[in-house]
Amino acid sequence: MRKLLYMTVAVVTFTISALVQLILIGNPYRFQYAALTGDLATVDAMLAQGVPVDMKDNFGEIALMDAAQEGHIVIVNRLLSAGADVNAHSDAGFTPLISAAANGHLEIVEVLLKAGADVDSTSMGGQTALMSSAAEGQTEVVQKLLDAGADINAQMDPKMTALMFAAQDGHLDTVNLLLARGANANVHRQGDGFTALGLAKSMHKTLVAQKLREAGAAE
Repeated sequence: MRKLLYMTVAVVTFTISALVQLILIGNPYRFQYAALTGDLATVDAMLAQGVPVDMKDNFGEIALMDAAQEGHIVIVNRLLSAGADVNAHSDAGFTPLISAAANGHLEIVEVLLKAGADVDSTSMGGQTALMSSAAEGQTEVVQKLLDAGADINAQMDPKMTALMFAAQDGHLDTVNLLLARGANANVHRQGDGFTALGLAKSMHKTLVAQKLREAGAAE
């Protein structure tokens, strides 16, 4: 009985593994998977075979988004040289720039901006690259986006700004930068009325709350 159980588990495991392989590396997803894992040889080979550089998966994502998300600068450059749409949106509205910014890939952010990425492009909920990088405490990326003209006070539902995202997660360096660059500290979140200071307090981010008070932020 135990042997039969082990065999059943093994078959199920093999079946799941096979399905994963089919989904991830079987056509039409092999191209995206190669970009995701930094497999330049496969990317080059498939482009040479005529695979569309902006082929989308079931989530509306293109290979450039995968490479940008994972920090594969060589793949990003290769896809851009092949004509990838730097401002493509996934079904959820995310762009290569938003993906790179959230993950702190500064060099890729620079490459995408140079290639014409819209610095204030938004996801379906209104999230910008500046918000995504601020939320993750990616201060160098935040600075680069601001230097590129990002709207520092842009809001997404429910009236959240980059400063509010940084404050609630306790990213002091990012908060300092945003305040120094003129971020509005008195935006109230829709529904509960929290400001950046209120969010910092609610999440027990003491140093951030102190900095916001010093900057004259409202409760």
